[in-house]
Amino acid sequence: MSFFKSIFLSQEENEKLKDSKPEESKKQSVEDLSSKVQNFTIPQNINIPTQPSVGTPSQSFQPTIQEDPEIKKRFDDFLTSINLPGYDFLEFFNAVKNFEDANSYKTALSVASSFDASLNKEKLVKDSNFYIDSINKIVDEQRGQSQSRISSLNTDYNKTITDINKKMEDLQRKLIEIQNEIGTLAGQKPIIESKYQQDVEEVNRKMSTLVYYQEQIVNQINKVKTNIQNYL
Repeated sequence: MSFFKSIFLSQEENEKLKDSKPEESKKQSVEDLSSKVQNFTIPQNINIPTQPSVGTPSQSFQPTIQEDPEIKKRFDDFLTSINLPGYDFLEFFNAVKNFEDANSYKTALSVASSFDASLNKEKLVKDSNFYIDSINKIVDEQRGQSQSRISSLNTDYNKTITDINKKMEDLQRKLIEIQNEIGTLAGQKPIIESKYQQDVEEVNRKMSTLVYYQEQIVNQINKVKTNIQNYL
């Protein structure tokens, strides 16, 4: 596999990376540094100090710094992979990095000199600059890659927000249409109610009239009937 997976590529994009053979030796010369740097990446949750905001958020992005053993291990592995031949600054660094007193540094240099008589203060400082420059270079490369990734995220974010806004506008337009239809129906309701009352009243009126004439005619018939029985 490549030295590290890119932290700024999607899983699908990372799977497209070609496998390469691992390095046989932990010791690397200065001439081999560039090939190592090209393959170095930082884990996904690294916080870039100059990271721009995504889209148009209401507040500026504030990076959160936290301990991450995975990131630390990847840096340690990278330093090991570019370790210069012999006993150099990296071995000295590992020996004294947890100490702050002069005696520890002098003792470490005395022990280191037994491995390499040419090792001195000037050489240690020169070698330290090599490692500092190497680390700065890979972080600068990752910063550029992070900005490309953020640009891609920004594009996706803006497209998603645009789609959401369009759907909201469509729903708002439909809502207005529904509200207008409700208003129209509500306006028709009293008209229908009035007509209903008029129709009911007309039916009742006609029924009352019908009963009125019914009584008159039946009374007249009964009167004639009675007269027939009495007079004939």
